[in-house]
Amino acid sequence: MGATVELIYQYRQLVGRCDAGTGLDFDEIDTLNSVESQLPPQPPIEHDDWYTGETSEAIPAVLRGYRLNDDVDIVNLGPLGCVCRRAPFAEEGTTVEVVVEREAPAVSYRFKAEVRWMQDDGDDFALGLAFVGVPLQVRYSTSRERTATASPEAQVAA
Repeated sequence: MGATVELIYQYRQLVGRCDAGTGLDFDEIDTLNSVESQLPPQPPIEHDDWYTGETSEAIPAVLRGYRLNDDVDIVNLGPLGCVCRRAPFAEEGTTVEVVVEREAPAVSYRFKAEVRWMQDDGDDFALGLAFVGVPLQVRYSTSRERTATASPEAQVAA
């Protein structure tokens, strides 16, 4: 799970910077080529081309937005977007945030996405989300953990 989310994060980070017009240096272009070669191809964000069924590697996430803060399962994740099951109702065109948390190391990946399609899934819904913009990665720890990993010079200065 972690490697796939990290690759998608790196890809979206670099592509988002290109889309924003800030450009990439040569090392970043090489990194983008390397990441693209490791990612499987993904169809366009259209309902008919997406797998929405059960998968053994569902990634737990939180879907946030206007009046949304719900746990979901990501069953299909790619560089262009994802499919979430156990999702709440969300209208097509709505902008949401997909938050994926990792315990070790303590990292939170936050992807901005647009709802492209919605399918009734019994008590819940399945949502097709297209990623937009540059994602955010948040690393967090307690102050005790930061002190334990600090260099000896920093501990002496404190």
